[in-house]
Amino acid sequence: MCTVTSRADRVQPALPRGIRAPLAAAGVLGAVVAVMLSVVFAGQATGSGVDSSVAAALELRKTSSSLPYTVSWVVQTLADPIPAAVSVLILAGACLRCGQRRLAVLAVAGPAAADMIVILVKGIVGRTIHHGNLTFPSTHTAHSAAFAMVTALLAAVLLSVEARAAAALVLGAATVSALVMGWALVAGNVHYATDTLAGFCVAIAVVPAAAWCTDLVGDRVSAARRVGTPA
Repeated sequence: MCTVTSRADRVQPALPRGIRAPLAAAGVLGAVVAVMLSVVFAGQATGSGVDSSVAAALELRKTSSSLPYTVSWVVQTLADPIPAAVSVLILAGACLRCGQRRLAVLAVAGPAAADMIVILVKGIVGRTIHHGNLTFPSTHTAHSAAFAMVTALLAAVLLSVEARAAAALVLGAATVSALVMGWALVAGNVHYATDTLAGFCVAIAVVPAAAWCTDLVGDRVSAARRVGTPA
């Protein structure tokens, strides 16, 4: 069950033991795919054949009266810096309100780590779109997928979801979020489809690692406090 508590301080861990293995496996796969895509698209300034096909299939009319285009713009905006920061703070507050202190830390650390890694990789890979703008991987997709994963972790804990179902919930939430954001970005001609795939891969690789680090630090801090507390 996802309600298993940490041995060190009897608080709910950020990454419950029962779902560590499947999320770790997904994270390794995501990291491998992200690295492979980085090698393939390094230094490129155009989309691949797959990117062109997906863009053509999702192309939207850029008019103020086009509802799909308006929706895609709104979805993109949700992962812009200010709205993203506000949503992260709201999620962290919700975690604290529910007594999930480590998830509150992860709510900030997970998306922030994904964002920072994407920014770093963008500079290394150097893939561009629209007159030299760095595009690979997609920051918006990585952030939205990471945010969805932490939200799903909170939901799994509150609903006492069984471990396998919890893992499926977390990965499913990341996938749906990445697909929605990917549609908005590709349809709006902001990113190549493979940029969004890489952003998704970064998120599923980073969030479990950030959760593990949160638990590791939390356990050590709690253990140190117990040692220093008079009997």
